Amino acid sequence: MLSHLKLKPISLLIRQSTHHFKVNFWHTMICQMTIPIVSASFFLSLQLHAEPTPASFPTAGDSTLYDAATYPDGAIINGVTTNNLNLNNQSASMTIDNILLDISNFNASTIRTSGSTLNIVTNNNGKVSFNNNVTNAQSVIFNTNISSIKIGDNTDFISNTLSGTDGMINNQRSSLSIGNNVNFKSNKNDNNGAAIYNVSGANLGIGDNASFNENEGRNIIYNTAQGEITIGSQASFTRNIGSIIYSGSSATTTIGNNTSFIENSSTAGTINYIFSAELTFLLDNDTTTLFRGNTDQSGNNSIAFGPNGVKLILNTGNSGESTTALLDMRDPMRVSYAQTSSGNIDINKNDDGVWALGGTNDFSLGAVQLNIRHGKLYLYGENEISNATLVDPNNMVQAGVLNLQGSYLNTTSQFFLDENNSLIAGGTNTINLGAGNIVIGDNATIRGGSQSRSLGGSTPRNELGGNTSLTLTSDNNTQLQGLVNLQALEARDAFTLNA
Repeated sequence: MLSHLKLKPISLLIRQSTHHFKVNFWHTMICQMTIPIVSASFFLSLQLHAEPTPASFPTAGDSTLYDAATYPDGAIINGVTTNNLNLNNQSASMTIDNILLDISNFNASTIRTSGSTLNIVTNNNGKVSFNNNVTNAQSVIFNTNISSIKIGDNTDFISNTLSGTDGMINNQRSSLSIGNNVNFKSNKNDNNGAAIYNVSGANLGIGDNASFNENEGRNIIYNTAQGEITIGSQASFTRNIGSIIYSGSSATTTIGNNTSFIENSSTAGTINYIFSAELTFLLDNDTTTLFRGNTDQSGNNSIAFGPNGVKLILNTGNSGESTTALLDMRDPMRVSYAQTSSGNIDINKNDDGVWALGGTNDFSLGAVQLNIRHGKLYLYGENEISNATLVDPNNMVQAGVLNLQGSYLNTTSQFFLDENNSLIAGGTNTINLGAGNIVIGDNATIRGGSQSRSLGGSTPRNELGGNTSLTLTSDNNTQLQGLVNLQALEARDAFTLNA
């Protein structure tokens, strides 16, 4: 008979999963049995891959809590087995507390609101993910008719596919807000708004640390017809296919500091298309807003303007301080087609930091008023710094050139360097006005910069001078409104004014 079972202490049994232990059974004869140990990491893996518990949307007028007590392995609202949330002049709320709520596999809108209110709250690192929804002629979220949707922090929109409609998030005549850390990734739409479609006076706000990566559509964000979009600081737009922002018809778009636009591609423009609309960048001390390696059919491009009634505004952000801010625009701007009605392209640099500009910025198709009202405009030297693209990792920045010869009827272009501000040449740079005007304010500074070190290299915004030259050309009106400081930081620096 079996008399004893000798067991080793549990501390000796926990080993790597490739290890074994032996159990000896004392019987009339001693036999030996080998049993594989399952590692602690294996059990953890099982827990991490546990299936979420099926859940459903709240009914109209209700508040639903999704928490770890009810959904210890997370929750899923599965479009295969669950109806969507449809609110018509109603309200509802959802609270996601310390779990992941997965909303997936719908073949129509997950949420539709008309004249309604929906609050989606995320507490204690709770997270909601809209993913793998495939819709035809319907948006993933459709918010219209003076509705209000509020979504908390930590929201994902991943791998949703749309066809035959505008906007994964479609916001019309309504308001929609999303908190910090929203992630738009790998969404596709064959129409406008692979991520966002905001029109007809709608208001849409997004918090800090938003990411828009590897999305594909005619455009990623579509904002027009007096729509308003605000995106917080530290947003990233990386390797998207399609215009990042299409903004038209009196729409306004505001983007916070420390935002990056890297290796995006489009058939029109990277931040495009800005037509009869306003785009504002907020810049604060010790932050960098970067454009690098963005391309359209013309080559490297950052912003493509429609020529009629467009405003690009560089403002100091919420800190109230921007002396050490940097707008690093290695990709140039351009006007995409000839001006057809009155209304200039107005570009106003109002912050106190540095605007570093590379490439040939071509405004020959429309009248532009480029005003350096505060801070410094720095024109990159040829090959001064990397401008790597997705297809050419060895691509370098091109020399900063401003072609401002555009005009419309009796309106000509103008370059204005306001008093006490600086224009800096990092290489062989030119500003061409044609029949336009050059106006240089009192106590303005024009000087050589640094060809060998991008804005001072390890000490940004502290240029050292070098073999640089700057040529300003106007065939019309040139005004020097007082003392102009010309500084050649090295003997080879040169300044030429053709007026």
